[in-house]
Amino acid sequence: MQDGLLSHNPKSLDQYHLWSIAGTAFDVEMRAMKNKRYPYRKMVQKFKALAHPARLKLVENLLDQECCVGEIQKCLALSQPNVSQHLGVLKSAGIIEGRREKNKICYRISDEKVIKIMKIFEQGVV
Repeated sequence: MQDGLLSHNPKSLDQYHLWSIAGTAFDVEMRAMKNKRYPYRKMVQKFKALAHPARLKLVENLLDQECCVGEIQKCLALSQPNVSQHLGVLKSAGIIEGRREKNKICYRISDEKVIKIMKIFEQGVV
């Protein structure tokens, strides 16, 4: 019995090696992207973070003033864990930063480029 790659069929072995080489090339390319050789990596991360409607609304609210988690929760009408998850995504993308005020954390936009992008976005939204 001969099955797939266990057979001595050179064609199936060649196909296996081609897939192996292609997979290795893909892995190398992905590592290059992660190692900052991909110039738009940070920008893409920011746009991905802004691509969710709740996060977009959250950042829009932070344009005018910094807000604490409770205020954000009321404004978005979301649960506290859900708001925290969205804040975490925005924080890891470098869009917002928080500061502790007694027992509350207040957030503000920390990236001037995001403020400019949001202002442009506001002009185009009817």
